[in-house]
Amino acid sequence: MAQGAEAIIYRNSSDDDGASSVVTKERIPKSYRAKELDERLRSTRTSIESGLLAQAKRSGVNVPRVIETDKEAKRITLEELKGPVVREVLLAAARDDDQSGISDVCREMGEQLGRLHRAGIVHGDLTTSNMILLDGKVYLIDFGLASPARGIEEKAVDLHLLEEALTSVHHSIAGECFAKVMDAYTETVGALVGRDVLARLEQIRGRGRYHARKETK
Repeated sequence: MAQGAEAIIYRNSSDDDGASSVVTKERIPKSYRAKELDERLRSTRTSIESGLLAQAKRSGVNVPRVIETDKEAKRITLEELKGPVVREVLLAAARDDDQSGISDVCREMGEQLGRLHRAGIVHGDLTTSNMILLDGKVYLIDFGLASPARGIEEKAVDLHLLEEALTSVHHSIAGECFAKVMDAYTETVGALVGRDVLARLEQIRGRGRYHARKETK
């Protein structure tokens, strides 16, 4: 189905007639690393990703269910979510000027991200390509860079990643979409936490503008 820098993802039938299927993510060896280090890193990252997915699921976040984890094979088997990626959904909605559709999807993104952060997890790679829309609900996928959230900074960085992804891919609707994301996010995590994360996000934006000005001098 896909191959990234760290893993390959493929589909397997989960029953004899192929009526249902699961998705397997397998971390591939890296020849530039010492074999023992490579084995340890891939095994540890597989275990962490599986554990964070399970934790998110228990906390009410829409994520694929972990079916099996094989640390020796560096493999995670997940339920397959059969829906379009949010990237394509938003591109189509923007093209059709579907304001209601944009609002619904962006608010759902914010709610799920709020639930994730409330569970003490940051995603680490928030793009609309790492979200699936299924039955009107947004599901977060690909937790390969996810980690426990130790504080406000990590959560604000997560939001900044999403904001940059929206600006890059969905420029015409990025502002209105991110505003909807933040509204739903704040409703989910609570006003106090939402205010603190938003304040830190503004600081992070400022750092980016500062570095950009230095580079142009």
